[in-house]
Amino acid sequence: MADTSPHLGYWYETLRYPTAHSPVPTAARLTMLPTAFRAVRALRCELRAAHVFAVSARESRRAVDWADSGYVAAMAVLCQGRGIGFTLPLRTGEIAEWHIRPARYLPLVSPNWCDDRPDPAMFK
Repeated sequence: MADTSPHLGYWYETLRYPTAHSPVPTAARLTMLPTAFRAVRALRCELRAAHVFAVSARESRRAVDWADSGYVAAMAVLCQGRGIGFTLPLRTGEIAEWHIRPARYLPLVSPNWCDDRPDPAMFK
């Protein structure tokens, strides 16, 4: 039987705003990750690849510095049950934002959905 109790996870989102004053962003990535470590690791990877967003050299250095050492404080904040974020202005005038927040969620798919031997109860 599937576990239907709420799980603690981390809501991860990457948003892009057309300008610094735009009220409505475009979602580039929305996902739920199971641990703070995986959520921060995803953010670190995206910040290291921020050159695809065409950030300035100064902003690129700031992103890499956070990915190298700033994430430690972010892990502590997440483990205290609070959210974190990181914002980068892009050369195009767009703004990229990353947010991670602790969240409770209900899994809709069994974590064992791809096991070799399916549960016989499924076929009754």
